[in-house]
Amino acid sequence: MLHPYIHRPGPESEETMLPVMDYHASTSPLVQMLEKGHHGVTLADADWMRIYEWIDLNCPFHGKWSPPSLARPDHWIRHPVPDQVKRRKELAIAYANVDDDPEAEHDRYAAIVAKREIKPVAPAPAAPDQAKDPTVAGWPMNVHGSANAQLGAIHEIAPVTTKTIIIGAGQSITFRRIPAGAFVMGSKTGYPDERPLAAVRIAKPFWISEMEIQNQQYNAFDPEHDSRYQDEFGKDHVFPGHVGNHRRQPVVRVSWNDAMRFCEWVSKTCNVKASLPTEAQWEWAARSGTDTPFPWGGLDDDFSKFANFADRDVRFQVVGFDGGGNIRRRRPFAIEQNYPLHEERWQDDWFNLNYVGRANCNRWGLYDMHGNAAEWTLSDYAPYPYVEGDGRNARSQKTKKTVRGGSFASRPRDGTSSWRMGYEPWQTVYDVGFRIVMECEE
Repeated sequence: MLHPYIHRPGPESEETMLPVMDYHASTSPLVQMLEKGHHGVTLADADWMRIYEWIDLNCPFHGKWSPPSLARPDHWIRHPVPDQVKRRKELAIAYANVDDDPEAEHDRYAAIVAKREIKPVAPAPAAPDQAKDPTVAGWPMNVHGSANAQLGAIHEIAPVTTKTIIIGAGQSITFRRIPAGAFVMGSKTGYPDERPLAAVRIAKPFWISEMEIQNQQYNAFDPEHDSRYQDEFGKDHVFPGHVGNHRRQPVVRVSWNDAMRFCEWVSKTCNVKASLPTEAQWEWAARSGTDTPFPWGGLDDDFSKFANFADRDVRFQVVGFDGGGNIRRRRPFAIEQNYPLHEERWQDDWFNLNYVGRANCNRWGLYDMHGNAAEWTLSDYAPYPYVEGDGRNARSQKTKKTVRGGSFASRPRDGTSSWRMGYEPWQTVYDVGFRIVMECEE
């Protein structure tokens, strides 16, 4: 039941030692949902430690390290093995002088549990939200309203909505002009950390990179960085995983600190003022005038032309072989396993980290604001309502930072315009990259 909600690498994810926190428990949907306040559930520190330890131990299912004969009885009849518990005890006595049964603790605990009737305790239903929704004049916008807002004051003179800067090493970054304006930030139908809603004003227009920063662009700043591979969820690999370091894929496994250093480098190299977008800037740009979960609609609308999410093709990532010399084969997980978590109804352009810009852009010409790679923002992962001047955008390196947009491994509900998640500023994550903003003249 819980296995689909745990993120962990497969038994042969990569050839090299994995960096600290790359597949940390905090990247698991289970931990993320509980941190957000899943149905009002609250956990004590000891409960969190138990969950984290279980994930760190690779999510053991059987309480004993013995052949799972009950799960696969025919296999063990055809391929009998010695009593492993007995044999381990014999070896421990012979070579370590230890007369101990490490599985006895589980047996004692299982016997105690068997005598008790354990019933799940449902949390009390949440009180209805009585807060009045904020409203903003002129928002949401229709398609023409979004276009006119982007053109803004330059509409009748020279409608310049794109800008490109050269960053060196043969690389450039193209930006889209995002207008000033006001909107309602957050969602009443999303996770608890997306509310209460707030009317937020974007005081000045700004430029934002139309695509996520690519490996080739980031490598102009840090030639040693490697976004590496994405796990194949299988074993007997002849490759370390699905490619994640192609020059046109979004850079991932960069920390918030790394992304900020990239912004400082761009600022100095190109004589501009570059930074990560605040949460408000990111959501305003992603919505592009809409108030629905996505610019193209809601959770029941086909995302396949607009975003690289965890679609039905994700269920076919098991890699197996009929023989070591054969070409790799992708085999499906059983649909009832719900593994990995995904949306079975639709299939987008790719099942893993894709090249940037393969999906359709939003109304303001921005690609991959939803899915592909999740994106760092400047803002602390602080409670709502969002208040621009309360210190959440002060660039502190001591607090979690907000990630937006979801990734190729996210279900649509975990990548809406209002979805948010927090990671440590020094943490590198397998599916998190970024895009940048620049100051813009009025």
